[in-house]
Amino acid sequence: MVYHIGYEVTASVALLFLYFFVWKIADNKSESTNRFRSMVFWAFCASVLDVITAITISYGNAVPVWLNILLNNVYYYSMAVLAYRLIYYVSFYAFYAEQRKKITSPFRVMLVVYALVIVANA
Repeated sequence: MVYHIGYEVTASVALLFLYFFVWKIADNKSESTNRFRSMVFWAFCASVLDVITAITISYGNAVPVWLNILLNNVYYYSMAVLAYRLIYYVSFYAFYAEQRKKITSPFRVMLVVYALVIVANA
């Protein structure tokens, strides 16, 4: 299996366009729009970090190990936040306001546990 960085770069550009499209065109006062835009922002961040880590790993001899580890950890954090933002966005449509906190709270705990595992592995 071959990693094609072009796909990830294309996804990053598409996500950037989507973010600005939602920012300019959509109703920015709507909570659902703000949740969606936040999710797209974190997807963009994760995609860009994936490209950066792919490049730094490819040039492993020139890039310090500590920088590769740091960038990989930041990428993992951004993916965790993206997963949380997805749950946060979906909960807006799937649950009533009083149920949302019950649904998203366990994911906040999981996010903290995930972050602690990454720090322990670093």
